[in-house]
Amino acid sequence: MNFYLNGIEFFTFHNLEPLLLEFYNNYEGTTLQFSPDKREERPPVKGRVCRFCKQSFPKVRFKKWAHIIPELLGNKNLVSFDECDECNSIFSKYEVQLARFMGLDRTLFQTNAKKGVPKFNTVENGFTANVTDDLGLTNIVELVDNSGEHFKINQDTGNTEIRYQKASYIPIKVYKAMLKIAINLLPKNELIHYHSVIKMILTDKFDNILAQCAVVRKYSFDEHFNVHAYLFKNRGNRGLPSHIFQLVFENTSFQFFIPFSDLDLHLYNGIPMTPIFCPPIFFGAKPNSERWFVENVYLQGQEHYIEECFLGLELQADTIKDIHGIDPQTGKTSDTPFLQTKIKRIIISNQDFNININNSGNE
Repeated sequence: MNFYLNGIEFFTFHNLEPLLLEFYNNYEGTTLQFSPDKREERPPVKGRVCRFCKQSFPKVRFKKWAHIIPELLGNKNLVSFDECDECNSIFSKYEVQLARFMGLDRTLFQTNAKKGVPKFNTVENGFTANVTDDLGLTNIVELVDNSGEHFKINQDTGNTEIRYQKASYIPIKVYKAMLKIAINLLPKNELIHYHSVIKMILTDKFDNILAQCAVVRKYSFDEHFNVHAYLFKNRGNRGLPSHIFQLVFENTSFQFFIPFSDLDLHLYNGIPMTPIFCPPIFFGAKPNSERWFVENVYLQGQEHYIEECFLGLELQADTIKDIHGIDPQTGKTSDTPFLQTKIKRIIISNQDFNININNSGNE
């Protein structure tokens, strides 16, 4: 069976095609939003109404650029003209939590955020990551283990684990940051059904209620994409929620149903509901790799949470076992065998290169 969204054919992983068929039979894609090459011009403020607080100009102002997908994820030009400055300020606080939740990813993938690619560092600065120019290369990602506790290298296999802690974040506010994007994608004629959840995201008073739905399905895969978002609408199955939202950032998708539609009240009857989700979709061609991983991310917490993370790198043990170190001051090769356990700095680049130190000719 062929699958289409907005007239464009799309694919998924071969062993997930039955899941895609089930999802496609129950939901249709109504919205696909990428960041365009340039922003739309601002419309006149007269007559503009905020889709969140329902206030209109001049009672509320519309001076700020309100991004449909946060700029911290690389969206520069996809903006909303029906989000007032006051609501935008509320959502900005949620986006701080979302940035912390993303951890190292925005640095590793060189996301062009509001102030460029962000630098990452742990609280005690034991581990840092930043994008820099060095060793004759541009835009390399430099990972530094300042404490000697973050790089764990298996000398037999060459596999490397980089362990670190994200800055503390409040899970329910991360969920609300994503939920705000989903509401931004809803057509205006659908907003009337979501007045309850819109009220909930504007204040902390209802976080205990909202937390009951704050579970996100996360897929990870090898392909990388610019940030974009989907909205899927129920084709008529009353046993499923009205809308499913999916956010794609680089090699990860986050997905959940938009809760508390007044069309779905019959689903909140104390009986557990099992929504269905769309597996990762790829436009124009099938994915190059069949590797994927799925998990549920629980974002119900209302207190600061510190998450332990690790990044895996595959180093070829046979290739590096005979490597020797180079003295960076003299450029001379050391007779001391190269010890992987002594690595303090890792450089990641998508460029083919040899490193010349002090123009000595030693590589």
